[in-house]
Amino acid sequence: TDERDADVSPHRQDSVLPELHLTLVGLAVVRIVDRSALPFAVAFVAEAAQELETEDRIPLPLFVGILAIALIYSILGWKEAPERIKIDIPPDLRSGSTRGINERHPFNVYAFGYYIWQQMNNWPVDGKDDYKQQIERLSCYITPRFKGELERDYEQRRLDHELTRTRALQEMPDRPYKPKRVYTESKDSWVAFYDVNVKETFRSEIVKDIFVRYPIRLVRWDVDPECNLWGLALDGFYKKPRRLEGAIIESDDVQNTNTTSPELGE
Repeated sequence: TDERDADVSPHRQDSVLPELHLTLVGLAVVRIVDRSALPFAVAFVAEAAQELETEDRIPLPLFVGILAIALIYSILGWKEAPERIKIDIPPDLRSGSTRGINERHPFNVYAFGYYIWQQMNNWPVDGKDDYKQQIERLSCYITPRFKGELERDYEQRRLDHELTRTRALQEMPDRPYKPKRVYTESKDSWVAFYDVNVKETFRSEIVKDIFVRYPIRLVRWDVDPECNLWGLALDGFYKKPRRLEGAIIESDDVQNTNTTSPELGE
C-alpha cells in the first residue's frame, strides 16, 4: 500500500501544480487590474512567485514581466481618469446616501442659487454702482441670457431713479429649504423657489420692505471650471416674481405660480 501511495502522489502533484500555477497567475493579474487592490496584488504576486520559484515550474523573470505589464496597465488607467469630479453631499447623512458623479442634489442647487441671488441684490453703498459691479462680478454664475436681462433691468431702474439706495435680500426665517422648493425640469435644469425679504433704504430711511417669491431657473454650466467650480448658473426667472401677502402661507403649493398676488417688475 505504501508503494502504491508513493507512486500515485507524485503523479497527482504533477497534474495539480500546473493548474495551481495558472490559477495564481490569473488571480495576480485580476487583482492588479483592480487598482483599488494594487497593494494586496503586489504582495500576492510576490508570494506566488516565491512558491513557484521553489517548485522550479515557472521562472521568476516571467512573473516580474507579468507584474510590470499589469502595473503599466494600471498607471495608464489612472492617467485617463478625470482630474476633477463633482459629488454633491446632501445636508443630512443620518440615513446614509449614495451619490453618483456629477449628480446634483436639489439642496445644493437651492443653496447655490440663493447665495448668488443674494449677492446680486447686495448693494451696500449705492445701487447705481453696486448693482452694475455685481452683475460683472457674478457673470461666471449667470448665463449670457440672464446677464442681458439684468443689464436691461439696471438701465430701467436707472431711468426710474431706483438705484440711489442700498438694498439687501435675506431668506425668510420660517421659509427654509424643503424638497418642494426645487422642481427638477431635467437632469441639467432645475427651478428653485425662494421666499425672501427685500429691504431698501435711502439716506437711512427704509423705502421698501417687502416679501417676495422668486422662481429662478438654474442650469448645468460646466463651461469654465477656473471661473465657476460649481458647474451651475442662474438662467433667469421661471415666472415673474410675486409679492407675498397674507393669503400665501408656507403650507401653500410653492410651485404653483398661478396666484392672484401682484407681480413685481424685478
